[in-house]
Formats: sequence, structure tokens, C-alpha cells
Amino acid sequence: MRSDALARRYAKGLILAVADPAQLDRIGEELALIRQTFQDEPDLLQALTSPQYQPAAVAAALLERADAAALSPVLARFLAVLVQRRRLPLISRITELYQQLADEAQGRITAEVQTAGPLTPDQQQALTRNLTGVFGRRVRLNIVVEPELLGGMVTRAGSVVLDGSLRNQLQRLQSFIRERPSE
Repeated sequence: MRSDALARRYAKGLILAVADPAQLDRIGEELALIRQTFQDEPDLLQALTSPQYQPAAVAAALLERADAAALSPVLARFLAVLVQRRRLPLISRITELYQQLADEAQGRITAEVQTAGPLTPDQQQALTRNLTGVFGRRVRLNIVVEPELLGGMVTRAGSVVLDGSLRNQLQRLQSFIRERPSE
């Protein structure tokens, strides 16, 4: 629980450090890219957090690389702080919490949509419009393909779950048949 509280504190700090609210999405995208890089290359994260290296030296090297990669200066400094305070292993959770806080700040909600197959861009736009009507806020989709759903989709946004999957419908039908008294 302590690490989650720390991650939340750092995510809030990053939100507050972004002077221009229009930059929240850009920094979120960059942060997600960094998280993905560390997930794809766990040795890199391990090297950056190794006690063998001085945090100040790692932070300086990271700032140099961030500048070369045209990373937002705010995010580059934020990463340097994480390195210096040995909090870089929290990057994944910080990224998740940052996205939630940025969505709240912009009056938006993220909906995780599990589908049996990929959605076309037209289907994604229609789904976004429909969910915007349901939730009364702008919706950002996070689509995950889950073939075991068989068909349909499951949408999670906040504490709301909309399960329109074929798997769920078959399970409800099965329960109905079992509970139905024999004639």
C-alpha cells in the first residue's frame, strides 16, 4: 500500500508541474512510452536503479538522453527526480495514476473495452460516441482483444461494468436453465 500512496503522490506532483493543461495528454503519451520501454526492456530499468551507480550520474545521463529524444522538459526533470529518489520502479503505477488524474482534470473518463476481436476505426468512433452519451463525459477507449469472450464486449469505466459479451449471455442462459423447475 505504501508504494501505491507514493506513486499517487508522484503522479499528482507531475500533474501539478504541468503548467499548460493542454500538455497533459502529450506528457501522458510520453510517460506511457517510457513505461512501455521499461516493460519491453526490464534490464534497462534494473540498470538505471542499480545501487552500483550513483543516482545523480544516472539522472544526468537520463536528462541528456531525454533532451536528445525531445522529451518534454517537465517529464525529463520528473524522471530525474524519480531516479535520484530511487522511485523509478514505480513508473508503471505512476503512469496509470497520472492518466486517471489527467482524465479527471480534463473531464474525461477512460473506458477499458474488452472485445472478442479488433474494432474498426468506425466502430471505435461509434463506441466512443455511445459511451460519451452513457457517462456524460468525454471517453478515452483502451481496447483489449479477449478472444474468450466469443462475441460482444465488456466495458469497464470507473466502477461501472457493462457486460454485453456472448460468454456472459451464455452463462446467464445456462443459469436460467438450471434454475428452471422441471416439468
